[in-house]
Amino acid sequence: MALRDISLNAKNPHKKRKLDKLCDSADLKNSEKSQPCDINMDTKDTSLLPSNSNQAARLEDSIILLDDEPETSDQSKPGDPTEVCVPATESKSDVPKQSNDDEDDEDIAIMYTKPSETVTYPHPRADCTSHFFQKTDNATLGPIGRNINYCHNCFCYICDTRASECQEWNNSSGAHCNAHRKADVWKCRRNSRKSALILRLTLEETTQEVRDAASRAQELAFEVTKEYIQYRNTPNDIKLNFDKVKSVFMNAVGEAGHAFEAGHATMSLVILDEMIRLLCLEKPPPPERLAPDDRLRPYGSSGFHGRREIMKAMDEILIDIFLEDKIAISLRRTVLINIKIHLSKNLDGWRMEDYISLTMRHWDDPLLSPVLHGQNITGKRGGEILKENIVVAKKRLKILEEKGRWQHAARYVKITQFTGTQNTQSAWIDIEIREQLPRYLIFAGKMDEALARLTTETVVQTSQNKYKCVKSSPLSRFSPHNLLVVFKLFSGETRIEPPYPGGVRKILATTQMFRLCLKSLVENQNTWTSLELMEWIIKMFLSGKLCEVESNIYKSYVTMSEMLIASVRTHQPLGVSEDIQPMVWMLSVVKILADAIAKDIVALPMNTQNVITLFIPVFQKNPWLLCHFLSSASLQNKLETPALYTLLIDVYIRNHGIQRLPDQVIERVIARLTVKQVVNFLEAILLHASKPSEEIKLNIVPGYVRMKVYAYALAIAKKRSSAPHIAGSESENCETVRLIKLISSLRVPYIVQDKHLLMYLALRTFGISPSINSLEALQSLCGSAEWPSYRQSCIQALNNSVIEIPGRPPKQQTVSGSELLELYFKLDAYDQVYKLLESSKCRIDSRIGTAGKSLFVFNMVKKENLLKLTSLLESCGPANVRIVLKTSRQWLVNELYGPILLRHVPISDSMFSLLDLVGRLESSFLVGVLHDAIQQLQKKICDIPVSSDQRSSIVAWLKNIQGVLQRCNRLQDFVNLVDIMKNGCLRRKVSLRKDLCTHFDQLTQSLSRSGFVSRASSSQ
Repeated sequence: MALRDISLNAKNPHKKRKLDKLCDSADLKNSEKSQPCDINMDTKDTSLLPSNSNQAARLEDSIILLDDEPETSDQSKPGDPTEVCVPATESKSDVPKQSNDDEDDEDIAIMYTKPSETVTYPHPRADCTSHFFQKTDNATLGPIGRNINYCHNCFCYICDTRASECQEWNNSSGAHCNAHRKADVWKCRRNSRKSALILRLTLEETTQEVRDAASRAQELAFEVTKEYIQYRNTPNDIKLNFDKVKSVFMNAVGEAGHAFEAGHATMSLVILDEMIRLLCLEKPPPPERLAPDDRLRPYGSSGFHGRREIMKAMDEILIDIFLEDKIAISLRRTVLINIKIHLSKNLDGWRMEDYISLTMRHWDDPLLSPVLHGQNITGKRGGEILKENIVVAKKRLKILEEKGRWQHAARYVKITQFTGTQNTQSAWIDIEIREQLPRYLIFAGKMDEALARLTTETVVQTSQNKYKCVKSSPLSRFSPHNLLVVFKLFSGETRIEPPYPGGVRKILATTQMFRLCLKSLVENQNTWTSLELMEWIIKMFLSGKLCEVESNIYKSYVTMSEMLIASVRTHQPLGVSEDIQPMVWMLSVVKILADAIAKDIVALPMNTQNVITLFIPVFQKNPWLLCHFLSSASLQNKLETPALYTLLIDVYIRNHGIQRLPDQVIERVIARLTVKQVVNFLEAILLHASKPSEEIKLNIVPGYVRMKVYAYALAIAKKRSSAPHIAGSESENCETVRLIKLISSLRVPYIVQDKHLLMYLALRTFGISPSINSLEALQSLCGSAEWPSYRQSCIQALNNSVIEIPGRPPKQQTVSGSELLELYFKLDAYDQVYKLLESSKCRIDSRIGTAGKSLFVFNMVKKENLLKLTSLLESCGPANVRIVLKTSRQWLVNELYGPILLRHVPISDSMFSLLDLVGRLESSFLVGVLHDAIQQLQKKICDIPVSSDQRSSIVAWLKNIQGVLQRCNRLQDFVNLVDIMKNGCLRRKVSLRKDLCTHFDQLTQSLSRSGFVSRASSSQ
């Protein structure tokens, strides 16, 4: 049946009646009525569609919607839908067939549709039947007529939303209520609201995910555009600043990056496409707003650099998106077309070639894909060569590794030419990528090819048509982690899933594996920085225990190990018999270890101590190997390092002595050690010779061992005494004393010259740093004939260190006054003790005085020195005590009255302990000293005011004196001393005299009543 326009059929009433009959026969009167309306299919709102399923199905069969395009002629064009309603139940038999006669115009045609009473549909405002609409082509006016009114089904033609939700429905500069599809200006506005990407995609390609992404991109674009407008409209008195625009752009780019990381690659790609469109097409600020120097660039200097940073950030994300390969091919191609169009319109001269993501090859590339699958082994197709930027190459290889496509990765690295290697850093990245090829080949099961690639030189492209050969092999530049991975793969220790193609997995022979490890130890310094890697090598090749062989055979093995190392360096094979392989391997590894330590190749975190710790189990199983290691000529200047020294002492000497070590090695070791290390070394030798005892017992040490130790110790002693004018440090002097004591304990016959040299060294050490140990060391060497003269020298050395010469600063020594006191007593220099007591060695450093008409200055003796003096006097005989007291009388007098004059200084109990000792031994001497002290006290306080604190100190002092004299039965002497103070020159000190009477008159009266005074007087 031919369809005609309604306007043609409305003129013929006959045809109109036929239409009514047709509707009656089809029971259209009993069907749901519908209203004629235009439905915007772009809208997402389905709330206004029929809810009844039968009704919706019937509607779908009956309604053909109008197109947005206006009718241009009375005749229908091909492809243009005509507004028509066809009954859903009408069959072909019910419709009259079209004939070729002139009666075609008499066929039945649809004249109209009867409006529905129950179903309404969403429609643009211009098609609303409830409110009159006035058309206008001016898109800059406010609401016209009654266009602002709308029904609940009206939609905004521009925004595709309900009229009630449109934000610009009544905008005074362009109201959306005036929009209609008949005007091009309103169509342009409608299309500008849609994403350019959406407009380029077909209906099948525009998935819901793409629509959601485009909606979010539009929101971000609105924020960027708003900031761009503010940037362009910056007031003239403010300098243009692109930073805010850049910040909004980078936030949008960051959101795209987060979306990609979260697995939404389509969302990320659509957002980036919109951001590139804005970046390329947004208008720059007026040229007059730019500085004169910046007018060569449309956006100024800050805008130029900021836009480049934004584009670079988007380029990096696009690389990851395209390599991830989780987006539709059609979407990717459309985005690239969009970007190409945008870049052609930008004002900064950007090109597709400037950005890696826009020129990179995708996985379905006609040249890349055959190369990866092994269908193209040349990397060429016509005149095209497979080239890849080094940034893309690294990421592509990472993806292939994650997917386990090792064969693809190997082919890619072998065939592809990497670009972007013009600078040195990128060139080394190229080398790093090339050197991953052996690992890919191993995982792919091609062991022989991997070994060849690993040990041969690498060729690198430095520039166009220029190549450079790297002298060292890839093995020499591998990181420790990669080395360990490769070694475990070659040895079969690491399993690979899935299994190799072709069946059984191949592994390298043990000989090949050792040569590979030896080559890495020789050429790759990174090997010595990994504890895990070194531990694996030791476990693989050095874990056995081998017996020592004869000297001549041993030398041949050493020669063989050196030849093996040389063959590894020159890439020439060297056959080694299987029965001698373990020993030759051990010798070669130890030789390389010694050279590495000597050349300081071993570095953090794998320092020498850690390396030695790893090798200690090997050395403990094979002492001969440790002897060979320590005897290496390259180590003779390094044996004083803590790691090797500890290895020598703790592992070798204490377990094996010095039998295997040559004398030349020991002499060279001792010559470079400190005195402390030498003494420890010699004690370790004696301890090993004293076994099974856990301590040194010289009575069981063989004589030849003692003689060797004596010879080594004497050599060090001669070295120490060779420069007597140079004073050593305190620690060196202490170790020298240990050395002298060790020599004296060996009990070997001395040569006269050697004995005098040792005694001179001991005396010099004592003079530099007096101590009990140095004195005992000297006494152990001196005989009865030599001791008196050396004793006098020691006393003179003590006096020199104690006596302070005016105008010369005192000697800085760590020896305390207590130790010096003990030295005087050990040297029986009792008559010299007072010199020490009066020196600053035994006194408090700070001076304390009291104010008055004159200033009194006094330095108290330290408490610990008084206690030491008391203990020493108790241990020596009465005659020696009398000598000390006689020479130190004036010092004792000063110490008795001096502290009384000091303010806020408590009286020391140690002084009264000394007085108790003197009272027990020499009570009369004590009374005389107290009498002199009181006389001196009266002279000092006669002309100065005495404060209450000083009066209290004097009273407390007298009470302590009372207790001392009472314990030695000289209480009457105390009363006499108090009377001297009261009746002497203190009579003018009324307050002090009063205090003395208050505290001591009662004592005098009690003594008189008891008759103690008379008995005491008669006894005297």
